[in-house]
Amino acid sequence: MKIKAIVIGILLCAPFAVNWAAAQSPSGTPAPGSIEAALAVEDPAERIAALRKFLKNNIIPEQTQTAQEAIVASWAQIADSHLNNNDIEKAVTAFRDSIGSLPENITDTFFNDTVIRIPLAVSVRGYRNEAILLARRLEARFPQEGKRLAAIGEFYMTIEAPADAIRALENAGKAGENTAMLHRALGAAYRIGLRLDDAIAEYQQAIQIDPLEKRAYYELGNLYRAYGAYDDALKLYRKQLEIEPKHTSSYKGIALAHLAMGDEEKATAALNQARDIRGASEELTQDLYLQTQLAFLYLQRNNLLQARKAAEAALLIEPRYAWARIATAEVDLAEGKFFDAERNLLAARPYASFPSLNFTFGKLYLAVEDFNGAIEQFATAFQFSPTMGFTTRLGGSMDVEAGNLADLLAREHRAAIYLAESPTKAESFRIAESLVRFDVRLRLLREQIFTAQRPATRQQLEELDKEAMDFIEIENLRRSFRSLYIAQRLALAGVSTGTATELADIALGLADIAVGPEGSIRDYPNYDFQGRLNIFRGRALDAKGWALFKSGRNEEAVDVLSQAVAAYGSHVEGKKALWHLATARETLGATSEALNLYIAGYEPPSEKSSSDIGRAVIEVLYRKVNGSLDGLEQRLSMREATSNEVISTLSQKYGVQNAAGTRSQSVSQQTNSAPESDKTSALKLDLSSSAPPTDRSRQLRDLSSIIASEKTSRATVSPTDPMFARREAIRPQPATPEITPVKPEPTPASPVKIPVLLPDFNAGQAASIPLPLLALFSQPALSSQVEELALRTNANLIPQPPDPPKPALHTRKRRVTVPDDPPENL
Repeated sequence: MKIKAIVIGILLCAPFAVNWAAAQSPSGTPAPGSIEAALAVEDPAERIAALRKFLKNNIIPEQTQTAQEAIVASWAQIADSHLNNNDIEKAVTAFRDSIGSLPENITDTFFNDTVIRIPLAVSVRGYRNEAILLARRLEARFPQEGKRLAAIGEFYMTIEAPADAIRALENAGKAGENTAMLHRALGAAYRIGLRLDDAIAEYQQAIQIDPLEKRAYYELGNLYRAYGAYDDALKLYRKQLEIEPKHTSSYKGIALAHLAMGDEEKATAALNQARDIRGASEELTQDLYLQTQLAFLYLQRNNLLQARKAAEAALLIEPRYAWARIATAEVDLAEGKFFDAERNLLAARPYASFPSLNFTFGKLYLAVEDFNGAIEQFATAFQFSPTMGFTTRLGGSMDVEAGNLADLLAREHRAAIYLAESPTKAESFRIAESLVRFDVRLRLLREQIFTAQRPATRQQLEELDKEAMDFIEIENLRRSFRSLYIAQRLALAGVSTGTATELADIALGLADIAVGPEGSIRDYPNYDFQGRLNIFRGRALDAKGWALFKSGRNEEAVDVLSQAVAAYGSHVEGKKALWHLATARETLGATSEALNLYIAGYEPPSEKSSSDIGRAVIEVLYRKVNGSLDGLEQRLSMREATSNEVISTLSQKYGVQNAAGTRSQSVSQQTNSAPESDKTSALKLDLSSSAPPTDRSRQLRDLSSIIASEKTSRATVSPTDPMFARREAIRPQPATPEITPVKPEPTPASPVKIPVLLPDFNAGQAASIPLPLLALFSQPALSSQVEELALRTNANLIPQPPDPPKPALHTRKRRVTVPDDPPENL
């Protein structure tokens, strides 16, 4: 508010100064019809009328100029009074009249003191769009005046309107303005507009025009740091310090460059120098951009404690700064605090929306395996097409495309926080890319088959299969769950049903192992082992049964879907399986049984829904069976009893025990991967409840606590070790697929031992102590290894391609470097 008052006070100083000048007239009392009399009118609207009347008769050029400028200032005074009354429409109208009243020629003093402050007065009140429109009117008024266009461009920079700033500053250069200050301002505009190479060129030009320019070296150093050219960045920062020895920002840039290079000692020394110049620790602790960048750099070095401190310090300075929120969320993700990560990202949403923020949302949902939620967030961040690759719009105006997400989003973190490397790990990028590619190809193929009525080609099915397998095999520990997700998507889409069936079978074979770790079912994190197993098997059986139904194998589908209903038991997800089973039974002509199943699986719509498709289906079939709708309401009112009866019957048929806290004898004998406490404890959530835990915040909070308790060192499994013994076997099958039975590899008779260096506390030296290899692995890693063993066969394995080469360091030819030997004039 203080800044606003100052700005508006300056804006109004011109008319008040004119009035004061009139009051100082030697005549004491202005003569009627004179300019002094017109300027003395207190009401601005009446003053404008008096000045216009004066202009009709005046012949003195100096007085004409004064009267015209006074009219401009009077309209601005009227506009300011409307702003004080929060009437933005009348204020903007008055400001437009003020700009429209500008004389052909005005003095630089009047332009700087009054005219350029018109859009500023509107922007500081929070009306950014209106301010931009007024500034564009000023641009049109001074199309060939470079100095004034430069001033307008700098105003655009203050409100972060880079596209407008670039236009105004480029036009200033075309109009003949060629100063170091203009090129530095244009460089800043290009940076905000994400045109980083152009920004580097403009800073270079500024240095060539004025080697002592006071900010270009520092800004150029930031951009070189953003590209990972840390040695050149250090030279530029030091050059800036030669010109301006107390430039604390350059010391901070030096510190950040050293930290990025891994030299924390030199980074700390540089930060201490910046602090000592100001003589206060607030120079560091109150620097929003420094703390945010420190958070990301510490995060890259896996120093989560320092990253957390820096991120929280940034939020204390400005909780609305989106990159500080992203930094905090990234630390939360690294610590498994999913609920806190979502809270921080949601807090950034009211103040910002750009691809990196939306991508981080998607990355969070990937971490908790809400794949559909991740796809939804990714769709707001970027698009993918098989022909163009990944595309997005950066900065609201720049359309970019790239073959991978790291390159697509790089401009944002380089330009905003000068971060050379993305905070996202390469594996997370690959999972996101493969998921999106699979989703897009599946949607396109489904549209082609069912909307355009064109069959899929073999090549299209192979491409879809490849994307699915890339998504499944990209990471070791959670492949069973990704296999199940792909099976569900393919089954629901009715595409590649053979692949869906095989993937569901593979998931079923690994069910006990997959759900062994606590929290392994991400959307039901606090269920016990039996509850997790019920859900996993229910999902896999439902996906398999539906895929069989979509491929026309109805008899098999009924059997498998019946097993799905039995596996789910009274869990709310079983309603979907009941509905699928009803559909399959109806197709086979068992209308009465299908009606019973539809009623058992029926769920009334929420109040917000305007249609009840499920009831419509039931009514059609009920009328077909009974001839009318008489008695339907009573049947529907007893749907829970009907559901329980169906579940009980099917559970007995398939020998499934669904009581909470118990498991069938066969399941207990098959696995010992769950803790003993899990084998006898009751479910932590009541599976008999009809309401699923749909509160995402509660799920994330529960999962965060579980992940935090399991933060132990995990052994990694070679990424080249294939999940599937025969990847080529997972293909869409036109006929009944033949699934090769899987056989685990024989385990060695005794544990393999390897030497491990452990501290010898007696001798003070490291001693080589043989430890069993299995003792080095945590439970999740063991589960992954057993999972892989269960999937191998003794047949010849198809060799996997070698790991892709690591991405090369940035080798872009730089447009400017700082000479080792400084020129004499520096």
